[in-house]
Amino acid sequence: IEQFDSTGILDGMELEMKQHFIEMLSMINELPALSQIDHQKKLLLIKDIFFITCPFKYYKLFINDEFWLILPNDFHLGRVAHDYTIGKEKALEFFNLIKKIIRLNLSKSEQGLFISLMLVCSG
Repeated sequence: IEQFDSTGILDGMELEMKQHFIEMLSMINELPALSQIDHQKKLLLIKDIFFITCPFKYYKLFINDEFWLILPNDFHLGRVAHDYTIGKEKALEFFNLIKKIIRLNLSKSEQGLFISLMLVCSG
């Protein structure tokens, strides 16, 4: 079994999620239909779709049934770390979702359109 520093993993995940939040806010500010809404509504929108968009951001890091995300603090967030941080059942759901996204073989434009659609159709 892979050994890891659970504090390092959690600290790295916090850094990665902060970066994902900044990217989501930037994306919202670039979409004409959403850039005009007030800041509080933007935060609610991000809250609604934050974790839904993660698999679309990270699916290319899923190789040979393993997840190869290196967190900002240089920790590997692989399958074992997912089992620890979100539980085996949720980790399995996440990996199965990523497998489905990979099978869609979306182009960058299709991926952007899909995420934009999730933003516009949220809550």
